[in-house]
Amino acid sequence: MAINPDVTITPLSGNILLVNWTAPGTDYVSWMFVNGNYSVGPMYLTGTERSVQIPAPSSESIVIEIHDKVDDSETVQPTIVAPITRPVLTWLAVDDAVTYRIYHSVDGAPDALVFTKDHDGDLDRYYVRFPFGMDGVGGVWHSIRVESVDEFGNTSARENWQYFVMDLPVEPDTVTVVDGSAPGLYDISIP
Repeated sequence: MAINPDVTITPLSGNILLVNWTAPGTDYVSWMFVNGNYSVGPMYLTGTERSVQIPAPSSESIVIEIHDKVDDSETVQPTIVAPITRPVLTWLAVDDAVTYRIYHSVDGAPDALVFTKDHDGDLDRYYVRFPFGMDGVGGVWHSIRVESVDEFGNTSARENWQYFVMDLPVEPDTVTVVDGSAPGLYDISIP
C-alpha cells in the first residue's frame, strides 16, 4: 500500500475543497481519509489523474491521506487515526417523550445540561454526536446521561455512559530510520 505524497488541495466556493492527485498507474485503486476518518474509496478510475470534492472540516488544520493500491484485496486503514473525543450517542425512542436532554459532568462534578433534542415520532433510535470535544489532558473520566422528558415535565433516564478520554502522547522531535539487517527491514529509533 502506498500513500500518495503528490496531492494538491484547492479551496472552492463555500467550505468545499478540491483534492487532486496522480495515481501511480491506471490500474490503481484509491482511498481517501480525512483526519483519520474514511472519506472516499475504493475509487476505480481508468486514468491516473484523480480528483474529489470534499467538505472542509471545521478544524484549523486537516490531514488528508490518499492511499493508492494495485487492487482492493486488502482493507485500507488510515495511518493517522483521530482520537474520539466527540462520541456518537445512541438511545431508543420513548413514545411519550417530547424532548431528550443530554447532560455531562467531569470527574464526578454535578451534571450540566449541554444539549436538547426534540422527539421525532418517526424515529425508533436516536444518534447524536456529542456537541463538543471532551478534554483528556492527564486522563479524564466524563459522565454522559440522556434523559427523556414527557409533556408534563416527567423525566426518566434513558442511557448513562462513563467515558474515559486521554491526551495523545507527545510527538517526538525526531525519528531515525536506517537500513536494517536484511532488505526490507528497518531500524527505527526515537531519541
